[in-house]
Amino acid sequence: MFYYFAKTLEIPFDHAINKTVAGLEAEGFGVLTTIDVQKILKKKLDVEFPKYTILGVCNPHFALKALQTEDKIGTMLPCVRRQHLWNRFRSGLRESFCSS
Repeated sequence: MFYYFAKTLEIPFDHAINKTVAGLEAEGFGVLTTIDVQKILKKKLDVEFPKYTILGVCNPHFALKALQTEDKIGTMLPCVRRQHLWNRFRSGLRESFCSS
C-alpha cells in the first residue's frame, strides 16, 4: 500500500528544495514550516543522518473546503512534503486531500 507520491531527481538537494517550493507556490500552496531533520537529530541525539527536510505546506482553498466538510481534518494539516537525500534526491508527498 502506498500512502505517498514520490519522485527521484538527479539535482543537488538545495536546488530540489527551492524547485519544490517554487512549484508548490505556483499551485497555490504556501510553506508554513520547514524542518531540518538532519540538524535536529544531530543536535538532540548527536547522530549523523542524511539530508532530510520536511515542508509543512498548505493551500488555503483546499484547507477551508476540507475543514468545512470535516472539522477534525485539522489533525492532518498542514500537508506534509518531505525531501531526503540517500544516494539520490527523493521527494515525497503524503497522499491526501492536499493533492486534490
